[in-house]
Amino acid sequence: MRCYLMRKGHIAAVEVLNGESDEAVVEQARAVFEERKGEKKYDGFEVWERARFVYRLPELPLRYATARTNVTPAYHLYLLGEDGIMRGSFEFSADSDEAAYEIAQVAFDACSDRAIQFELWHNLRLISPTLPAPMTSLDQVTENRQAHVVALEERMRDSRWAVAKSERLLTRLAAVKKLTAAAD
Repeated sequence: MRCYLMRKGHIAAVEVLNGESDEAVVEQARAVFEERKGEKKYDGFEVWERARFVYRLPELPLRYATARTNVTPAYHLYLLGEDGIMRGSFEFSADSDEAAYEIAQVAFDACSDRAIQFELWHNLRLISPTLPAPMTSLDQVTENRQAHVVALEERMRDSRWAVAKSERLLTRLAAVKKLTAAAD
């Protein structure tokens, strides 16, 4: 399994860990994090077994770990390459699991030339579609969700992840910008 040491939401270092169970590896990851967090100012870690998410510390991003009760649920989109390595990791808000999955599906499609699959998580819960639905396009999502998709895709483009260089993503954003300019 891999332990990704995080700094400001980005992977800053990787440790390969071995253990008999997820719990054992998470304890090893905690020890590595505690030992190394001061040296390079790491602020958390994630444990992955290939493309399977195992654990994240802190469990919620700091900006969502507030006492406010009106915070829209935070979803986390992981974009994965054929080797199981993350090509992108993005947080966004949505009103429901169904809305979040639709947004994630369309955003994934935009960079599918760089990522071959995606996982959508809400805290420590993997979100799966309830029915195997056909791929949704940007034109098919509601106007409100289109704004969420475009905002997420712009963050993907502006990130330092591998998906930022996706030709498919850049082409789609240019087309959306052209449509927006024509509508104005």
